Amino acid sequence: MNQTRQIAGSVGGGQLEERIKNSFETVITDRKARIFDFTLSEVEAESLEMICGGSISILVEPILPDQEILISTIQKIVDLSQNQKHGWLISQIPGDGQEIDVRHVFISAEGQAVGNLDFGFEIDSGTLKNLKLDKASPFEINFNKGLLSAQEFSIDGQYYFIEPIGKMITCFIIGAGHIAQKLAPLVRLVGFTTVILDDRPDYISQERFPTADQTILLEDFQNVIEHIQVDPDSFLVIVTRGHSSDKAVLGQA
Repeated sequence: MNQTRQIAGSVGGGQLEERIKNSFETVITDRKARIFDFTLSEVEAESLEMICGGSISILVEPILPDQEILISTIQKIVDLSQNQKHGWLISQIPGDGQEIDVRHVFISAEGQAVGNLDFGFEIDSGTLKNLKLDKASPFEINFNKGLLSAQEFSIDGQYYFIEPIGKMITCFIIGAGHIAQKLAPLVRLVGFTTVILDDRPDYISQERFPTADQTILLEDFQNVIEHIQVDPDSFLVIVTRGHSSDKAVLGQA
């Protein structure tokens, strides 16, 4: 929300959103981020023009012209999103009764970090595998299958929120023939991470698939799943060069 109270995006609409708007002046004046908690019964939800009840916590953080590090972090996120890249935003957030200067770090899938939080990390094939607070800290959080959804964690009384940013859904195109060659740029265009797999080296070249995020050379189509990480957000397109290979891959899916 800007100084004229114009909003990009939404936190649910209705009177709840109006209440968040009313916090704007306080947050800007204090230059401190705050978390606003709402616990809504069915009656309260209806009075706020919400569809249903429940609990919601909303972080309201000022973005001011002199916050160069924060602005550069946001700009990095915008740039990567416009180029259909992805990464992870980690924010230090206030705990109960706390008012703090929120700190952030954005980690891109290429391993670049921008911000004022110091986290060690490991990235494997564009997937965030683990985080470490710093070299001296025993704290480490592991994501065995990569971070798939936003989550909160705490260290020594400090609270952090980590969320995937940008495109995270993967489309595996198994087979690198003429169908895959036409399909890959379309899949990439609508925001998928695009991975091409085939057992023919000449077919998975950068020249044939310039928009692909990754190409994988297989020995054959019998153990495709061993070479990829499939999760509930993954899509598999089976377009090998023959029905027998299609059947072999389908049997593994």
